[in-house]
Amino acid sequence: MPEDQGVNGDRWTDEASRLFKSLGWEKIADSNIDIEGQDGLRHGIDSIFVLHDGFQPSQKQVVFLEAKRYKTTSFSKGKINDWIKVIDKKLREIIGSEGFYEQYPKLAGQNINAGILAIWFHDYEQFPQYRSKIKEYLLNVEIPRGRTGSAINRLFFLDNDSILRIASTIDSINDWNTKNHSEIADCGVKFFYPSSLLTGFAVQETSVMNIEYMYSKFIFAKSKEVVDGKVRTADIVFYFGPVDKLSYFYRLREALLHFDMISNQNNLYLYLYQDDDEFRKIEPEVIKEFKNEGPPEIFVKQMNKHSNLPAWIKDKN
Repeated sequence: MPEDQGVNGDRWTDEASRLFKSLGWEKIADSNIDIEGQDGLRHGIDSIFVLHDGFQPSQKQVVFLEAKRYKTTSFSKGKINDWIKVIDKKLREIIGSEGFYEQYPKLAGQNINAGILAIWFHDYEQFPQYRSKIKEYLLNVEIPRGRTGSAINRLFFLDNDSILRIASTIDSINDWNTKNHSEIADCGVKFFYPSSLLTGFAVQETSVMNIEYMYSKFIFAKSKEVVDGKVRTADIVFYFGPVDKLSYFYRLREALLHFDMISNQNNLYLYLYQDDDEFRKIEPEVIKEFKNEGPPEIFVKQMNKHSNLPAWIKDKN
């Protein structure tokens, strides 16, 4: 059957909202709202979020979410292309609408140029066989070049793989926060955004994951930990790339050095998303490589890897 309507469609919108709120994003208003654009027409938005972007902290980022729930057998080639065009049009029409800012005055002056199309294929057992089709469809997407103000809109796509990867990252963060809770220090995980000459912003540490980190092969984070009664900084890396060759970890270490994410004062916690038997053979060499004149201790941890949405996304409370 085509896209699930009614209860099932609304359910995925609510589940997607829980996922993004777990990243520290603030949801604006209810789901499934209609906003009048500058063209005088009503445009439906599944959800609107606003977040503090560690790479661009001078303005908050506003994100329009379009959430779709489908079966792989009822999905077709042109749908992604059509939806991307629709999201782009909604952004351009709404950002120029006075009624939008009257309805949501806190969004005035913020960065309103991002849309996410999040598709959950609920016959998730079939998704691994369908993955190549999605990649093929994405290669043929025509990116809209219409402008909102002076900038081209930033349009993003999430499917089961990227959705579950985000969920696994949150699982690991929640596990760390639970195990390292302390009465003498704030040991909660903070995402680490390096300083940049390009943007002109200093280092940022925040509990909010921005859009770019959702797609990155590695995510940097910092926390505090209590070791022998003393509070110390912990360097944390979530790594999503392949793990079967040492060369991948050589490049990862180069990235850590480049962004000042490796220190001879801080323990390093390396969370791996991919699981491969070959890694067991090279793990001692990986630890030796990272420990070279570096961290006092290296801890390698395996992240959860889901095939279906975890319970904390599905549960309403």
